[in-house]
Amino acid sequence: MGLSEHEKRVLDELERSLYADDEPLARRFKEAAGQTPDIRRQRNASRRVAGVFVAVAGLGVILLAVIIHYVLIGLAGFVLTLLGLLLATSSSASLDRPKGSPSAAAVATEAAAAKAVKRATGTARTIRQYFEDKWDNRGGNF
Repeated sequence: MGLSEHEKRVLDELERSLYADDEPLARRFKEAAGQTPDIRRQRNASRRVAGVFVAVAGLGVILLAVIIHYVLIGLAGFVLTLLGLLLATSSSASLDRPKGSPSAAAVATEAAAAKAVKRATGTARTIRQYFEDKWDNRGGNF
């Protein structure tokens, strides 16, 4: 069931007021709109194709170095081939991550903290739940 005209207008007004009140949130929404799975898939595909072309060019440079017996050109071709393979096999997840999202190190640190809490308490709780329980046990007072 679709939305009525009145509901659409109310939602548009809410959206405009949200964007006007919270600029950082509006920027994050705009960044997230450019991070759809289709766009990511296209970027990964173009990265793979470019990486294959660079690797093939590096192999060509290596072949040229073998033909003319020049070691430094062969070394440059080897490096070019490695860079092409690295480009073709690398994931763009780290490059496409929005600026406000947690890094892999932050996620790993939080996971380690959750494991420590689990060991200390014997249950699988997050660090946030642990501190909330401590606060509730104190009665929420200072």
